[in-house]
Amino acid sequence: MNRDKPVGQQAADEHNSKVSLRQKAEAQFRKREDLSQEKLDSLSPETLRASLHELRVHQIELEIQNEELRAAQADLDASRARYFDLYDMAPVGYCTVSEKGLILEANLTAATLLRRERDALVGRRLSAFISKEDHELYYRFRKKLLDTTQPQECDLRMVRKDGTVFFAQLSATAAQDEAGAPVCRVTLNDISERRRAENEILASEEKHRRLFETMAQGVVYQDSDGKIISANPAAQKILGLSLDEMNGKTSMDPDWMTVREDGSPLPGQEHPSMTALHTGKTVGPFVMGVKNPRASCTVWISVNATPLFQPNETKPFQVYTTFDDITARKNAEAKRTESDARFRSYFELPLHGTCITSPEKGWLEVNDRLCEILGYTRQEIFSKTWAEMTLPGDLAADVAQFDRILSGEIGQYQLEKRFICKDGTVIWTEISVGCVRKSDGTVDHFICLMEDITERKKAEESLLNLRAAVEQSANTIAITDIRGNIEYVNPAFEKNTGYTRPRPLGKPTAFSNPVSRMRNFTAISGRPSRPEKSGRASFTTGARMARSIGSWRPSLRSRTTREKRSAIWRSRKTSLSRKPWKPVWPQPSSVPRLATVQRASSST
Repeated sequence: MNRDKPVGQQAADEHNSKVSLRQKAEAQFRKREDLSQEKLDSLSPETLRASLHELRVHQIELEIQNEELRAAQADLDASRARYFDLYDMAPVGYCTVSEKGLILEANLTAATLLRRERDALVGRRLSAFISKEDHELYYRFRKKLLDTTQPQECDLRMVRKDGTVFFAQLSATAAQDEAGAPVCRVTLNDISERRRAENEILASEEKHRRLFETMAQGVVYQDSDGKIISANPAAQKILGLSLDEMNGKTSMDPDWMTVREDGSPLPGQEHPSMTALHTGKTVGPFVMGVKNPRASCTVWISVNATPLFQPNETKPFQVYTTFDDITARKNAEAKRTESDARFRSYFELPLHGTCITSPEKGWLEVNDRLCEILGYTRQEIFSKTWAEMTLPGDLAADVAQFDRILSGEIGQYQLEKRFICKDGTVIWTEISVGCVRKSDGTVDHFICLMEDITERKKAEESLLNLRAAVEQSANTIAITDIRGNIEYVNPAFEKNTGYTRPRPLGKPTAFSNPVSRMRNFTAISGRPSRPEKSGRASFTTGARMARSIGSWRPSLRSRTTREKRSAIWRSRKTSLSRKPWKPVWPQPSSVPRLATVQRASSST
């Protein structure tokens, strides 16, 4: 039955076939009737009746067989129709190719894949639709099929009518046609999408492989028994072992010499990877140390272990571990801890009052010395601000310098200011203030060093009072060095000697001997005694005015390390001999002390 003819045409053909068959049968019957007419005349009626019965029964049998044949023909036509449906409308292309490579027949799918009419395919070589780059591949594929008669498969590129190229999978089997000639049954399957997906998978695998091999983080894969099956180069570098040396090792191997963060030994069964395998849960981050045999040192790593499961399984079949080398960070933390401890020890030294304050003038840290200076406990200081403890008269100057640091105009300043202690007393302090800035330049906190200078201020005030007394004294007063050169004279000296102040300075005392100028001198001198640890010179001199002309009796108590003396000359309106005067240094205990002069000695 031809599937290409319409249903009406098929029914007409069947009717014509039956008429033709009837005509042939009647012709053969007439011929037989003419030959046997004489025999029929000689037959008895009973024989004729019996023969007629047989003929009728045979006719019925023939009709039954005819119906069976028609039913079989209908089934065959239906089967043939289904076959053509399957063949033409199959999801893959079918071709029958001769031994010479010519297409003998093709289904509609093959024609659709190649974007050509089915009639245009028949009689052409299949290689005409294969990309030139894959002709050699197709030749070897076809030759192997014909030589071995075994089914063959290959993937190659084919070209459509519009010139587009697509990937096709060819599957071929050897067969024979009706005449016994060898042919190939070929199926064509468009695998362009599959190849694209495979290429994407390959690209993704390549990307992940490169990531696996080039990442700085170590990665190790272990099977369900904990044996190492894979490790990237970073892991090999961090652990100090090659992949061959690690393969097959487990976390239980004592050669790892792993330790906890506190330095205690870490058993193998407690390693993150083994814990993840046993519990089926992710572990980490976990800090541990491991022995690196190449570097001969312990490497600190931060580990994360993740179990892997097969579909519908609850027990991990693998675990992969990622870890970072944090040795440098651990060393930096140790140094920072050491530095913090060192800073804390410096901070708590009682040399200065030290504090750290906020830009809002609040206290952040104070040491014991500062609490001692101000008389407050730490808790009491933290409850007050810097400004609250400053004497109001000194606050404006301090705030002005403080604001200059905040604005970035200066980086530090020094200032003498007064604080109000807890007991209400006011003390003088010298403060040195600097700041630490954030990355954006704003102030993070201030650091202040404070020194109590109340006693120094009192001494300075006493010296100022003494200087005023010397300047206003009616007595002539001069100060000389050990060589007799004058270092200082008071106004009375100028008045009584006639010398103005710049002239006698630096000159020897001999110029002051003329009787017309000075009648009598009483000297108060000093000489060195015991050295002081501080290296500063301290002179204590005393004298009592002599009762006779030209006589003097000094008393000395001194502390210095320098070979230097000073003499203070006081004059009286009495006469002196004209002989050059040379001081005679008496014993310190010979006369009582009358006056005291104190100054620091310069370098000799």
